[in-house]
Amino acid sequence: DLNLPFEEVELDSASGFKLRGWFIPPPEWSDGRTAVFVHGARSTRYQGLEGALHWHRHGYGLLTMDLSGHGASEGFYVTYTINERLDVLSMIEWARQHPAVDPSQVVLFGTSNGASAAIFSASEDHRIPALALDAPFSDLWATAHETGIPSILLYLLAPAIRIRAGIAFNEVRPIEVIDQIKAPMLFIHGDADRRVLPYHSKSMAKVRQASGLPTEIWIIPGGRHGFDDYP
Repeated sequence: DLNLPFEEVELDSASGFKLRGWFIPPPEWSDGRTAVFVHGARSTRYQGLEGALHWHRHGYGLLTMDLSGHGASEGFYVTYTINERLDVLSMIEWARQHPAVDPSQVVLFGTSNGASAAIFSASEDHRIPALALDAPFSDLWATAHETGIPSILLYLLAPAIRIRAGIAFNEVRPIEVIDQIKAPMLFIHGDADRRVLPYHSKSMAKVRQASGLPTEIWIIPGGRHGFDDYP
C-alpha cells in the first residue's frame, strides 16, 4: 500500500519464539542506515508503518516485526519487556547481517512497552548507536497503579502472573538501567498521556542528564499515549 519494496522476515528469537514481520530496505542512495521498530503492548508490526515513509525519505531501512505473543509471531502473552527485550536483541542482530544494512548504523525506535523493552536491550547491546523512546514507562509496578488497577488486585494477581507468564511487576524498572546506555537518547512523551504519565520519561531523562549522558526530551502538547495518537 505504501509502494515501498519489502521483504517478508521470519527469525528465531532468543525468547524461544519465531517472529514474523517485514523489512523495508534502505533506498539505493542510502549509506545503509536502518531502524528497528519496536511496537507497543497489544499492537503489531503494522504500527511501524505509520512512520515508514518518513524513515525511507531520510535514507533509513525499517525492520518492523510482531513481537512474541503478538500478531503472526509465536508466543502466548504480552510479558512487559521480559520476552520482548530478547526479541529486540534478535531483531537487531538480524538487521546487522542484512547485506543492504550498515551494521554500525542500526538504531532503535520503540513506543510504549516497546520503548521500555528497547531500554533493556540497549543496556545489554552497547553497539546500538542511538535510541528514540516514545512514551516508555520507568517502573511497571507504578504504571499499573497509575492506570487505575486497585492495589489489592495487583497484590493478589502478582504471584499467579509470575508463575504463568514469568513477569514480576515490581522488578521491571527500566530506570535502573537507563544510565548504563551511553548512546544518544531521545525521549518523546505526550503531556496528556494518562496510560503512562509523562513523568516516566522526564525522570529517566533526568537520571541520564545527571550522569552527563547525551539526552534530549520532547514533550508533545496535547499528545496522548504513543506517537500514533499525537496531534
